[in-house]
Amino acid sequence: MVSSCDAGALQRLETAVISAQDLCHQLATSLDDIYKNPSAALDQNTNNTDIKLPLDLARDATTLVRAHSTKLSLLLINEPFTPSAIADVLKQLISGPVLGLASAAQACDPAQYTAFFRKELAWRARRILVTLSELLGKIPKDGVVLSGAKKGGFAADNKGSLPSTGILWSACDEMLVLISGIRPRLDSTLRRVRLVVLLYQAISKRRLKQLPPLPPPTDSTYTNMPRRLDEAVRVLSALPESFGDLVSVFYDMEPAVIDRAADDCFFEAFAAGELLSDPWYGGQDEFSEWTEKFKTEIKRS
Repeated sequence: MVSSCDAGALQRLETAVISAQDLCHQLATSLDDIYKNPSAALDQNTNNTDIKLPLDLARDATTLVRAHSTKLSLLLINEPFTPSAIADVLKQLISGPVLGLASAAQACDPAQYTAFFRKELAWRARRILVTLSELLGKIPKDGVVLSGAKKGGFAADNKGSLPSTGILWSACDEMLVLISGIRPRLDSTLRRVRLVVLLYQAISKRRLKQLPPLPPPTDSTYTNMPRRLDEAVRVLSALPESFGDLVSVFYDMEPAVIDRAADDCFFEAFAAGELLSDPWYGGQDEFSEWTEKFKTEIKRS
């Protein structure tokens, strides 16, 4: 049985837990709205437009949530049970990283980062807040540290504090993978896709529109033109499907898979540039020089 002082501390802790959970739920709802409509323009009436580096904010906030949740988890299972220490961790959570996660997703401008990425950022931030709220729900109201099933239970509908902490860690790790592993690959892919668009335009102007009539002249400089044209058609016609495959693997959010798909896709684009670099009549021209620069850039990740 706890003293009146202890009872008062427990009551204050319970109030703090309820407030923290309410905030998590409120922000999770906001993030759900972003997830459902990631293309929506930023709200100019909020302070989120002042956040210049939303991904840095999301990374820092996630790192702090992971650190504070680890501290909280230890406080729940080790004697003595200290309501004031737990309340202090809650204060640090809600005053900084919890708000930071929501703000980062809100400030992630789809015009700069793409709606696809903003949607994924909002979903992962929401998952962190939801799993954090579940961990907060494990904080005991009776002043007794957690043990047994309340500490380590794996029941689907009533996990212990340690499994709940592990799930929160996993959610945090997924956010960090998105920021450090997926975003750079998305940037690289978009940059190289723009190069391929330029390649298509240049091929149309500099090679296809200058294609000699078939059958080619008997001049020896044109003898390999049909073969080159057939090979070019094969490579160029395969590229749209390759790009479709590349887009689909981004949804799996696996960096290694994305890297393999990107290598396959852009190797074909590289081959197209190599194949059509020289004019039909041989020699070199302005497009030949451009394709050399293209091949250098397309290989750069």
